[in-house]
Amino acid sequence: MKFPFIKMNILQYMCSYGELTGYSFMRYCREKGIKVSSGTIYPHLKELEELGIISFRQDGKRKVYTITEKGQEFIEKLSTNDTPQMLYSSVTRFYNVLTMTIWNDIESLKELKKSVKIFENTLDEYIDIIENKEE
Repeated sequence: MKFPFIKMNILQYMCSYGELTGYSFMRYCREKGIKVSSGTIYPHLKELEELGIISFRQDGKRKVYTITEKGQEFIEKLSTNDTPQMLYSSVTRFYNVLTMTIWNDIESLKELKKSVKIFENTLDEYIDIIENKEE
């Protein structure tokens, strides 16, 4: 199954905070520099719900999502993946900036360049960690 970065971020958020509302996740994304809209988030939440990975309860007008038992098992399988968390976060940010880049806007291109540098620095740090483990 293809598992996009937004879905992974939703699950990471839920693992950290226990539950999620669409609005709380949008705030979280903004704080992390990930550009998303409700039109991006809610289809992912709906798909995760349809897959049985998350469920929701109604709290007034809000839907409050939590991870299901099936979702916990799914996350455990993902966590055995060899992608280190520090790289995943950096790639996620880069991907989100890349997909939101306006190619004829200088500020947008500067943001992309900044994101590339952050990823490069993170990758260098990870290489150093691996090299030090081998010594």
